[in-house]
Amino acid sequence: MTPPSPKRLDTRIRFRQLEMIRAIAETGSVRNAATALHLSAPAVSKALSDVEDTLGFALFTRLPRGMAATPRGEKILSHARLLLNELDYLVSDAITGEGVNSGLLRLGASPYVSNRVLPALLTQFRQRQGATQRTAIQIQEGRLKAMLEQLLAGELDAVLTLYTLDDLSGLDTAPLTIDILRSDPLVVLAPPALWPNRERAATWGELAGLPWILPPYTTQLRRTVDGMFLHASRQPPEPAIEGANLDVNVRLAANGLGLTVAPQGLATDPVAQGLLWPVAVSPAMPNASLALIYRRVSASFLHGLQDLKAAAASL
Repeated sequence: MTPPSPKRLDTRIRFRQLEMIRAIAETGSVRNAATALHLSAPAVSKALSDVEDTLGFALFTRLPRGMAATPRGEKILSHARLLLNELDYLVSDAITGEGVNSGLLRLGASPYVSNRVLPALLTQFRQRQGATQRTAIQIQEGRLKAMLEQLLAGELDAVLTLYTLDDLSGLDTAPLTIDILRSDPLVVLAPPALWPNRERAATWGELAGLPWILPPYTTQLRRTVDGMFLHASRQPPEPAIEGANLDVNVRLAANGLGLTVAPQGLATDPVAQGLLWPVAVSPAMPNASLALIYRRVSASFLHGLQDLKAAAASL
């Protein structure tokens, strides 16, 4: 069946149908979706059939124990989630926005950014907003991949994070704007007792046998560190201490408990105090970029996003 033209789709697909499709994907069956939506199973089944007939392809594969989205169905689902979340935002903003530039801005941030960047950023943001604007900020901490998935689904409005180019591999970033605010080198930090000669460069092979304080393997930073060892044909070390909070990792390293890797700016104080020093390693760690990421379309209607961008750029 030949799919109808895009101009015809906007008159034939309804938000209610998209809501049913989302419910089927999230519950795994027409029956469960009907229960969640307080509808009959035949009504949900008919809505699915109508959308599939309109599109000209199946959205789900019928399995013995439920339903799974087809590759095309996954694409439709991602857009359906975004549209439904944007509709929720529109209704909420219309209810709360009488006569003022108000609303809610849902901001995702990595733990490092929450600790080191957000206090100054939100102070600048409030100063730019002034008395007549009252955009509320809702902060959600998380890991980059999960936050970007939430961003693409419309569950977050913007993400402020530190990332390397490898962090975005495999993700569809075409709908997103990535504003690079600044770059911060990632450095290997060692307590003097574990690397006494501050001036001597090291190889990754030499560092493999020392105790390390590293983030979990599920983080991109950990995979980047492991990749440096593998590139040097050395087995990545098992960390003596594993923790997701980079601030805590640096403090533990400053107490002499192991080497760690962190953005250079995070180690300014312990390096100045002589508790840690950066180790020159070849090849060096890549730079990490502080970036504000948001959906391209959001810039046209999200209250406060322009103020947030201006505040971030001034950091």
